[in-house]
Amino acid sequence: MATLGAGSSLYTEKSGALVASGNGATVYFNGSPTQRNLIVSGGTFGASAQSVGANVNLAWTDIDVTSNRDVTAGLWAMDGGTIAGDNLAIVGNPATLGAYATTGSQITLTGQTRIHMASPLEMALGTQHNAGFDASSITLSGQADIIGSVRAAGGIITLAMSPGSQLTGAAFSDGANGGALQMTINQSRWNMVADSTVDTLTLNQSTVDFSGEAVGARLKVGNLAGSGTFALKTDIAALKSDRLVVTGSSAGDHYLRVRNQGDMRTSGQEVLTLVETADGQAHFALAPESARVELGGYLYDLRQAGGDWQLYAAGAAEDPVGADPEPTPNPTPNPTPTPTPTPTPTPIPTPNPTPTPETEPEAEREPVLPEAEPTPAPEAKPLPPSLPANPPARPDISSAANAGANFLNISYLMDYVEMQSLLQRFGDLREKGPLGDGWIRGLGGRIDDFGSGKLSGFSLRYSGMQFGVDKAVGPTVLGAFMGVTHGNAHYGSDQGSGDQRSSHAGFYLSALADNGLWLDGVAKYARRKNGFNVRDSQGQAVSGDGAANSYSLSLESGKRVALTQTEPGIYLEPQLQAVWSHQQGNRLRASNGLRVDLDGYDSLLGRASALLGYSLRQEALQLNLYLKSGVVREFKGKTGYRLNGAPERHSFRGNGWNNGLGVSAQVADRHVLYLEGDSTSGSQFDQRQFSAGYRFTF
Repeated sequence: MATLGAGSSLYTEKSGALVASGNGATVYFNGSPTQRNLIVSGGTFGASAQSVGANVNLAWTDIDVTSNRDVTAGLWAMDGGTIAGDNLAIVGNPATLGAYATTGSQITLTGQTRIHMASPLEMALGTQHNAGFDASSITLSGQADIIGSVRAAGGIITLAMSPGSQLTGAAFSDGANGGALQMTINQSRWNMVADSTVDTLTLNQSTVDFSGEAVGARLKVGNLAGSGTFALKTDIAALKSDRLVVTGSSAGDHYLRVRNQGDMRTSGQEVLTLVETADGQAHFALAPESARVELGGYLYDLRQAGGDWQLYAAGAAEDPVGADPEPTPNPTPNPTPTPTPTPTPTPIPTPNPTPTPETEPEAEREPVLPEAEPTPAPEAKPLPPSLPANPPARPDISSAANAGANFLNISYLMDYVEMQSLLQRFGDLREKGPLGDGWIRGLGGRIDDFGSGKLSGFSLRYSGMQFGVDKAVGPTVLGAFMGVTHGNAHYGSDQGSGDQRSSHAGFYLSALADNGLWLDGVAKYARRKNGFNVRDSQGQAVSGDGAANSYSLSLESGKRVALTQTEPGIYLEPQLQAVWSHQQGNRLRASNGLRVDLDGYDSLLGRASALLGYSLRQEALQLNLYLKSGVVREFKGKTGYRLNGAPERHSFRGNGWNNGLGVSAQVADRHVLYLEGDSTSGSQFDQRQFSAGYRFTF
């Protein structure tokens, strides 16, 4: 028996550093929390127990294997030897194994264990299957910080990771020789960098992150229990994803975390299997921070289908829980099949059954490894993608898609607001004399409840200013105007908001006949800019912007009919209006990669209304009170948009009922003040607006 106390150091250049060989041979190499021991080995191992009854005990020790040989190990137990380590740290060069047990040996690690290999695919913990020997075992309990993989080949590896642990690497068990890989992860994290196979996986508020770069990794678990989160990668457009496969019993409540990807070319028709279980007993849900997943421009939910759990387009009808997919018919057998020979597995080298105990550094023995890579990727059987029997007709769209596509609504509504405000202005022109004037008008209001389709739940608060000048030329008034309208849109369910600006200008004319018949015409150009800032389903900020032009022509006619012959007088004024508009197409690109292409469209809006007024003239004051009511109808307005190329349709067609109350007052023949309140209720939108203006005659 040999004992080395705290503060001890061992250095070797070409041989193993610390070895126990022979029945009863025992070595204690114990540091302390304040004085850690150190082993630096240039040979094939840092510490090794090499026979039955040989024991190596280490505590508070750092092991650095610096050798560049093909096979080296920080800890190596063989031929029934036993190694016990408490609060160890192991680092090594490429091809170094962290802790390795062969030929019926045991390694036990406790406390805080730190094993950092050169890469996550190097072997941090491993056993070797040797015919004629009992299964070797490695047991790790406590807090672990491991970079490297775990391989149970013909052996038993038990990991009990306490809170704050992290494993970055793959895991594999071949189940040979009664071996198994059992993992219990408590409030910790496993970054799974490659396909893995585990016999028993128990999670407690822990995360398994499929962190490899390629989509399509598989985690095959014999028995699953506890509660944890699996972070998966998807390429739903290609019907590919990482996948959890449970072949035995499944239990517990687990979450699936799927990252939003706005740049994917999805159609809202896809269904993708993320989890397969044999018994369907475990329950899975999307992670709490993501009630839905945004892929491309569409939202996806999670549902159970038999023993599987699938992503499917939100808004589609769910399959009944427990409804297994329709079986695939068996293929017609080949009547004369050609037999496929069974592949011959690569033989595992057999170690020397009677190794010579190492007594001198020059006599060190090297561990025997199988020819396979330390962390092979188990070949997953390809699974056919699951497709819905009836693809959803109206999948829900994402918050960024909703905000971007709502530029269609914003442009339409701003054009409606600006044109109707101009036409209200012309009614005042008919109250004045032949002189020219200048005018200014302010307006503000709110529009909400737009339609009932995918772009519903939208509201817009707006305000604006218009001003212009005109001149009477005979019975006709010619004028020019310009203005700006600001909007603030809200996209429903606290998804976010957007800011809009419409700059417009144009010309107008108004003609009045002696019999009271009048005709108004407007030509308007507008340039509209739209920007939005929303939160996606995982709380991440998404922004985007775009701009487009629009052109409008309006023609309105009516006739004032006096209902009384004396002042004050009551009158009735029926009106008809037609407005044609063309909105150019536009492309918006959101910060999450989503591309929203808006189609151009034509609008033809008709209005039939009547105005009932009361006119009063007293010396220098002319007062006009009126109540108006009418029907508004959109006759065209069919358009569409594309989300990363996936087409969607939208329409403005519908009816509305418009009502208003207004007053205008002309003072001293040169000053006119006017106020009006309006409301519109319809199948497409509801509007409330207030406007006020001033005109000066010169």
